Amino acid sequence: MKQMNKKSSEVEIIHRVNRIKKKVGGAQSISAGVIDPHSIQRAKKTIQNSETAYLKEVEDIIPELNRLWLCLKKADETEHRQFLQELSRYSNRIKDMASTYNYELMAYFSESLRDFTEKTNMRNSAHHTIIQAHIDVILIVHKEKLKEQIGKKAENLKLFVAQAIEKHS
Repeated sequence: MKQMNKKSSEVEIIHRVNRIKKKVGGAQSISAGVIDPHSIQRAKKTIQNSETAYLKEVEDIIPELNRLWLCLKKADETEHRQFLQELSRYSNRIKDMASTYNYELMAYFSESLRDFTEKTNMRNSAHHTIIQAHIDVILIVHKEKLKEQIGKKAENLKLFVAQAIEKHS
């Protein structure tokens, strides 16, 4: 085993040449490892501008949720799984978009609906009530543009769905 002297315990930083970075131009106007603040601002602005697209997209999906729910209630047992999977897919789509734009409450309810569709038994009428409760609160959250999971309205909506689940599960 090699003996250590006092100097060998010191950290030595070796600066290696990054040949790939040199080939693609490297960081020219700012120091290496730092993201240009103007790029960050442009990205934030793009995200803020696309938030209206999120609201429009959810507005377009909600009628699809309602349509699927009506079809599901009228469908025979052989079609239930197909409609539940579509309902789950749309719920997941809302959840993903809501998470991106920090609509925490919408993400919470759409994820809850997605998860519930996996264990829904359409022969159980109580499950109908639970799905309807989810769709109702998703509509309310969207119309009122509620973002956070805290606050009186958010807590009341959560309680509404929790009571539906508790009473009808």
